[in-house]
Amino acid sequence: MKPSVALSTPAIAIALTLLPRAALAQRDPEEKKENVADRAWVAKKKRGLEVDRAVLPLVGGSTDYGIAIGAMGSIAWIDPDKPPYIHRIEGNAITSFGAPAGDAFQIPYQDYYLKGTHRHWPIEASRLTWRAGYTRASTLQYSGIGNASGYDRSWENIDPDKNPEAFKQAKHQYNFDRKSPGAAIEIRFDLPKSFFYEESISFTHNSIYTDPNSKLAQDRASTDPRIRQEVDGPLTHGVVLFTQAVGIDTRNAEIATTKGMLHRVSLRVSPGAGSYLAYRYAAVDASFRGYVPLFDERIVLAGRLVFDAIWGDAPFYELARYEAGWAIGGSSGVRGVPAQRYFGKVKVFGNTEARIHLFRFGLFKQKMRFGVATFFDAGRVFSDFTPKRDLDGSGIGLKYGAGGGLRLAAGKSFEARADVAYSPDANPVSVYVSAGQAF
Repeated sequence: MKPSVALSTPAIAIALTLLPRAALAQRDPEEKKENVADRAWVAKKKRGLEVDRAVLPLVGGSTDYGIAIGAMGSIAWIDPDKPPYIHRIEGNAITSFGAPAGDAFQIPYQDYYLKGTHRHWPIEASRLTWRAGYTRASTLQYSGIGNASGYDRSWENIDPDKNPEAFKQAKHQYNFDRKSPGAAIEIRFDLPKSFFYEESISFTHNSIYTDPNSKLAQDRASTDPRIRQEVDGPLTHGVVLFTQAVGIDTRNAEIATTKGMLHRVSLRVSPGAGSYLAYRYAAVDASFRGYVPLFDERIVLAGRLVFDAIWGDAPFYELARYEAGWAIGGSSGVRGVPAQRYFGKVKVFGNTEARIHLFRFGLFKQKMRFGVATFFDAGRVFSDFTPKRDLDGSGIGLKYGAGGGLRLAAGKSFEARADVAYSPDANPVSVYVSAGQAF
């Protein structure tokens, strides 16, 4: 769907242009001034909107995913009177190649998506967002339920040249493969005093494979009902998710935020239906963000606190997620901790980050901004709403990560980041390259 760059003329402006000149001549001076302003507004709209484009090639990799190549980019149609943009289309295409864990050559990770945002539509104080994508990851991890789940790195004591099959089995004992094409549509209505209301619906088809000797397969056959019921269920299934949210948003910008706050509380529900839409559950997510500028906005202190809880029969992979991504681990949660490392029905975590703007420059006729950031993230999961010491451990049990990274902005509507984070759960560090800030 290609957004239109031509805006409809308000009815009052159309009426004025149809009036005879004689009638206009009889108006008082103030009315004439208003008419001149109207004609200037119409003329500006006829000239069209400013178009802002940005494309960033990506090259990265890891020992699990191999060498990853791809690109991310966006195109935005900008009206100076209605920042930050009227329409915006962004996309991402990443494919990795390699031979993880001594396997034959394969493509362990693929991620492709297209997302569109249309502000002031279908009414002035609203925004429509749609997204379609496909992700396939063959080295996702499941290491058990709870904050105290173990992670046995037994393959480190096996020589892959002398005993390749044993090395491969040990290395993949926590892996599973998931294919997940999906689509979503969301509408947001702006309310007085910076409040807003959102509704969305999404559909995801999921096809999951795991080795019969994997940790996931073992837990699906566990004699402990507390564990088995959390990971049992069809591996090929669909999920239709309905989400409602309310919040307050006083940020000065959505893409490159330097001050303000964004607080949001949401309820998402999967009603389930039949054997294909087999999972019936509900979840509550609450997030609180704040941004404080220092030294003429050259430094921005950013913070976030997130709480997410699930009731009912959810797919097991949702136990490692909050509404926007992986929770205790991954690029948008507790950085440094491997994604999908901890699974539980309740997740709590926080992020602090200092973003420092260094300089601006031009590249290929594009205005660029370069900066750095440093951060500290921490949080934990709970297997359920009642304490289970054998699954969650005792004490505070915080999982944490710390690190820094680079920030690159192109034009007015695109940012990218590259972060390196240390965590006791990492081996030895985790690296992330993605579009947009973590929060």
